[in-house]
Amino acid sequence: MEDAQEESLNSSPSSPLVYTPASFSGITNSALLNILHQLRDASEFLENLEDPVPEDVFFSFGIKRARIEDNLFRLRPTVDGGPIQDRLSAIEQCCRVSALLYIQTALTKVNCKVYHGLVETLRHGIEQVGQESIQAEYPDLLLWMLLVGGGAAPFNIDRLWYMRAVKKNLYTDSWVEVEQRLEGWPWRPKYCVPWRATWREATQLYEKM
Repeated sequence: MEDAQEESLNSSPSSPLVYTPASFSGITNSALLNILHQLRDASEFLENLEDPVPEDVFFSFGIKRARIEDNLFRLRPTVDGGPIQDRLSAIEQCCRVSALLYIQTALTKVNCKVYHGLVETLRHGIEQVGQESIQAEYPDLLLWMLLVGGGAAPFNIDRLWYMRAVKKNLYTDSWVEVEQRLEGWPWRPKYCVPWRATWREATQLYEKM
């Protein structure tokens, strides 16, 4: 019964939110790719839910979400001596942190103090790799990570950093551009108020520059 319920959480082939490999440019670790796929499925499932939600369906989703999060916690950077296929690049580590943050904001309602540490960790990770470097090779991955972090950032220096980073990443001041570039990445159109706020603040900074 539980397996059948979990199967219902998977994306249909015709879904506009369905996973497309090309969308995950910059990610080669197979375990992380699989997790991103699962986050897409979970996002679509929540988008299609209608109230009232049956208790067994809500429970099954909670189990799936917890399993995804547990897999992310297990997916830690390995030492140089570990198998090559198990290693996370610096960019993939940023993506892993973003995925954890996404679960705690877009897929779960938790106290903001719980995930503020991840906001700062993600920022430092992007800074370490180099925002310009990621922008040059994987601009859409960077946009997704910045919106995940910016949407969760408190009103402090971290939030200002994310707004400025989003500003540098955008090609236009249109939200349509953002939606098009988010295709293939985990996101929920119904959960986009924090992301739109970050985008709006970023475009206002752009207009002032």
